[in-house]
Amino acid sequence: MKPNKLELSSVDGTQLNLEALYQIAPSCFTEVKDDRTGELRHVVNFKTLRQLLGDNAVEDADEMYQFTWPGKQEARWEAARPTTKTLRPVVEDSVDWDHTQNLYIEGDNLEVLKLLQKSYMGKVKMIYIDPPYNTGNDFVYDDDFAVSQDDYDLFAGNVDELGNRYRKNTETNGRFHSDWCSMMHSRLMVARTLLREDGLIFISIDDNEIENLKKICNEIFGEKNFITSIIVRSNSRGQTYNDIAKTHEYILLYSNSSFVSLFELTKDMDNSDLNLKDNIGNFNIRELRNRNPKFGKHNRPGLFYPIYVAPETVDKDGFSPVSLIPDENFSVEVLPYNSVGKESCWRWGKSKFMANLNFNTLESNVIAKEKRDGGYNIYEKYRKTTYKPKSIWDDNGVLTETGTTNLKSLGFNGEFDFPKPVELIKRCLSLATMDDDLIIDFFSGSSTTAQAIMQLNAEDEGNRK
Repeated sequence: MKPNKLELSSVDGTQLNLEALYQIAPSCFTEVKDDRTGELRHVVNFKTLRQLLGDNAVEDADEMYQFTWPGKQEARWEAARPTTKTLRPVVEDSVDWDHTQNLYIEGDNLEVLKLLQKSYMGKVKMIYIDPPYNTGNDFVYDDDFAVSQDDYDLFAGNVDELGNRYRKNTETNGRFHSDWCSMMHSRLMVARTLLREDGLIFISIDDNEIENLKKICNEIFGEKNFITSIIVRSNSRGQTYNDIAKTHEYILLYSNSSFVSLFELTKDMDNSDLNLKDNIGNFNIRELRNRNPKFGKHNRPGLFYPIYVAPETVDKDGFSPVSLIPDENFSVEVLPYNSVGKESCWRWGKSKFMANLNFNTLESNVIAKEKRDGGYNIYEKYRKTTYKPKSIWDDNGVLTETGTTNLKSLGFNGEFDFPKPVELIKRCLSLATMDDDLIIDFFSGSSTTAQAIMQLNAEDEGNRK
């Protein structure tokens, strides 16, 4: 979607909720006369709605599990309230305005998210944000829009160069956690409307607010849509807090529905575990015997059969060819016994074995190798070039100091605190997006997300925007 086609007004969040409810429960709607206009309008009949929900509806009660804080109701209202602000294109500061498909918008990110709803609702594949961690030293948006203009003027200095209100959220503030929760809640509520059904959101955070953030996300995205909390080694030396040198942060990962799956990451072939090579390509070896003690000849009889090795034929890596039929060359019988001599089984049946067999070991996916005791192990050549990411990311590419180095290479030196490295965001993009997906970062900071998108597009010839 071209930037100049972007709608300049926002939607009414309350109306969106009503329309969604009407799609699944039209019978709970009725008509009433508007006291102001005299016109009829659709409203929800809660009595009917409760009847439809049966025993699954509950009134407010003293003993009811919920996560709340002072200002939560106002945050909900603010998320639903349409904005009156508009977007103004800055053509003179833009690059290739007539043809670009990327947007960088400056402003209060809550207002901007609302303005994006008309054009991008349900179209965004991935969101990545690195919000304020609420350390007591960072700034948060001041979303108390109920103050008068005179009161607003008293916030001297609490505006940025664009006139957006923000203030330093110090620990002496009586609503220290509440203000941060309200800021995040309203923005995440609007952000979710932009995600596709198969959309994903990655949120960087540290120990200061991770518990509160997870509860907020459980409420907005659904507890069942929590995928994982990734531990990221952000500081190799550690920042000293009390008696522990903290070296890590987190990325909370949520999906927008239960139908979402992640892509696997591509192995770095220069440093991968595929350290052997034959006529087909790179590979590693995995023992063909099933090492799960629950499986064996007793419950998998079809996977218990002899394999025959040709001991006199050995290739450059010490591998010998195998066969299911013995003869003068394939003269050594190998059965799947474990280390204590108990009958185990193979991981492959005979049909799969034959489909992967070639008597030339340089072109076969199943081979044998002699053990120190003179026996043989049977191996599969494992060639998979992708892998499932682990829940701990601890390589140098994700360190904050790497992000600082990234910025220095672009001519920045100290303008941004704790910038995220490009490799970290690229990894998230690789897990969540294909080459033509839409991505949003509404706490853009040093614009690492934009740089990561452009780099990944350059590497795989993608057109992510």
